Amino acid sequence: PRMFWTAEEFRDLKFPAQDVFIPNLVSSRDLITFAGVRRHGKTVLSTNLAIALATGHSFLSMPVASLKRTLLIYLENDARSIQDKLRNMIGSMNLQGRVALTTRQAFLEAGVPLGITRRRGDIYAKPFFQAVLKMCETHRPDVVVLDNVSHALNGEYNDAGLVNELY
Repeated sequence: PRMFWTAEEFRDLKFPAQDVFIPNLVSSRDLITFAGVRRHGKTVLSTNLAIALATGHSFLSMPVASLKRTLLIYLENDARSIQDKLRNMIGSMNLQGRVALTTRQAFLEAGVPLGITRRRGDIYAKPFFQAVLKMCETHRPDVVVLDNVSHALNGEYNDAGLVNELY
């Protein structure tokens, strides 16, 4: 595949428009990283993003442009603590199946090892990523959240460089 163009050629290429989810914040094909100290709200923030995209309610006082589907992959927190947080956030709200989630325990109980050894072959051939791809085929999410990406790539907590290995 071609990897470079003249400025004029690039100007005239046709690219699909990004689908805006939340104006000036989240669009299709975006790669967003929430980084911070443990236990300071990244999971709550990303879960609230999923709920806003599922319901059309505003996120951080910003309007949601259209309803979207999200897959939340919780690799750090205990399933019960995630369930408690989710119950507090959505109560009896019906998200119309737009938010799907999985947990670290689900991977382990299915015999799927978390993460991969970095820089050793095609990451998408690894059991963990095959399982994630299967979930994506089933749920068809517009947004996928890996919480915490360091667990997916066997890296250090809040290592922003890890994200580039997924993109």
